[in-house]
Amino acid sequence: MDHNYDKVKKSFDDLANSFEADVDAELNRIGDLMKDRASADAPRDTGYMADHIEKTETGRQSVTVTAIADYSGYVDQGTVKMQANPFFTGNVEKIESTELPRIEKNLGIKIDAKISIKR
Repeated sequence: MDHNYDKVKKSFDDLANSFEADVDAELNRIGDLMKDRASADAPRDTGYMADHIEKTETGRQSVTVTAIADYSGYVDQGTVKMQANPFFTGNVEKIESTELPRIEKNLGIKIDAKISIKR
């Protein structure tokens, strides 16, 4: 009977590992999509801001996309003297509304996306 238990346990372990790999692949795909869209939509004078949007894996099943130009937040959110140009947050909203529900349905999970904007 132990032999059957070992087979069942291995099957569950394999399934869990496969699921984690699927989640990681989707997170990386979404991170790449966000990086590409934000870079494409960023306003260009010199191109510095558009060229300095980075995606990093920040932990287990965690991806961060950052616009690293010091002024990115001001361009995206606007100031009292400048109208907002939401090249970054606009894409976050688009991806949340289109991609996350599709992934949740395909993987049968609920995704808790944590979004923050730092200036």
